[in-house]
Amino acid sequence: MAQSLFVVITLSLAGLLTVRQANNERYNQQRVVYEEMQLIASGAALKVIEYAASRSFDERTSPAMVQSQGLPGGAGQFSMASSFGESMNQDDEHGDHNGNANPCSLDSPIYTYGFCDDLDDLALGADEWKPVSSTLANGDVVDLEVNTQVEYVRRYNGNSTLDAAQRSEQKRLTVRVRVPQLGDQQDVLLVEMSRVLSYREERARRMAGM
Repeated sequence: MAQSLFVVITLSLAGLLTVRQANNERYNQQRVVYEEMQLIASGAALKVIEYAASRSFDERTSPAMVQSQGLPGGAGQFSMASSFGESMNQDDEHGDHNGNANPCSLDSPIYTYGFCDDLDDLALGADEWKPVSSTLANGDVVDLEVNTQVEYVRRYNGNSTLDAAQRSEQKRLTVRVRVPQLGDQQDVLLVEMSRVLSYREERARRMAGM
């Protein structure tokens, strides 16, 4: 009887150890996949940030505006935060002029330049997400979604956001990257990055060809 009980206990412990080992392996695999996805998402976020940094600081400092109206006299002439969002440039042959789609493509921005000529155009609502994709070395494509927020911040303090009516020569761009929802699964936020961008008069002159 005692021997039979010992065998039962031994088998039970062996079963528990096997289940635990399988769970650990599954967790480790999930962790590796998550970390790989974080790296991919980080690359996507950096790509968006670098693209944003190549745009004009403000609609008022875009080449067309500088060429027609000259350089702004100060931060008071910059766009109000309430006007941040995508421009609807009727002269641009790409995109939807009726507002039926998101014209500023973060995946292929070269085709929507007229909508993405300044930093403000990249601003989205808190719950708005745009598709982006990353191509891996083996040719596989990973589909992600990006949310971008643009806010005025205090000079020399990129963590201090200004009130809606205030403007400055610094804007903070925040980029969040997530995995799109699949079936009943929840969206998974992978990365959040921020960068403070500053207005540079000399750069505005150069971009305007002055």
